[in-house]
Amino acid sequence: MSILPLVLLVLVFAPAAAGAGGGLPVPFEDAATGLWGYRDRATKKTVIPPRFSLALDFNARGTAFAVSEEGWVCIDRQGRTLLKPFLFDNSPDEFQGGLARFVEEGRIGYFDRAGRVVIPADYDFGLPFEKGLAAVCRECVREYHGEHYTVVGGKWGCVDKRGRLVRPLAEAGPECGE
Repeated sequence: MSILPLVLLVLVFAPAAAGAGGGLPVPFEDAATGLWGYRDRATKKTVIPPRFSLALDFNARGTAFAVSEEGWVCIDRQGRTLLKPFLFDNSPDEFQGGLARFVEEGRIGYFDRAGRVVIPADYDFGLPFEKGLAAVCRECVREYHGEHYTVVGGKWGCVDKRGRLVRPLAEAGPECGE
């Protein structure tokens, strides 16, 4: 029996297993303060001191979500705040099509899993990406119904994953169909 198939399996799966948390910090709770920080997985040395009321795992691209005094934030491996994610159901927006929404000065933009802004926060509201497009609006407003809201009015258009308006802003609603 040839050893080649075994070598190929190791070469294919070993990097994935190592990357499944390899060198990324892991969250821990400080028993004395109840705050969360991050430590090196191997050495257990603190790499981001406890200062969050909640801390989630780092993704493979080196970013994590945590709750700071500012609310939910997306941080890098040094604990620096990269941006504030859009919140949906009280937690950071889910990535759809590789992008998620963030909020800056009350406006919506989109970022990737590495925490890089892909589409600047130029819109009053935006929906998640679906089939490569996201509906965005300007001059729309939120109508609150208790703790929930609907977005009404304004001019809606559709952006692709590079931020290009593929359907210009117009009075029509948030539809980006085929």
